Amino acid sequence: MGSRRRWAVDFSYVSTAASSRDIPDPPGFSRASQDQDDSTLSRQKKDAEANWKAQVRLNLRICAFSFITIMRLIVTSVLESQVELS
Repeated sequence: MGSRRRWAVDFSYVSTAASSRDIPDPPGFSRASQDQDDSTLSRQKKDAEANWKAQVRLNLRICAFSFITIMRLIVTSVLESQVELS
């Protein structure tokens, strides 16, 4: 195990072949979407989580309101049936 490397890449080689930037992108592909940095992705994740939490809070309010309304209807119908029996 010497200090010499087994592999080495020579970046100074200039190819005459077309580079990947010269080849047009296929339809629907965008290089910009791959170039997003971590801060953008982090912000999008936080926004998605905030939207999800807001939706959960709204659903809980709707559920509570529905429960109270149903209970009120049940109590009202029970009271009306007791009035009819007496």
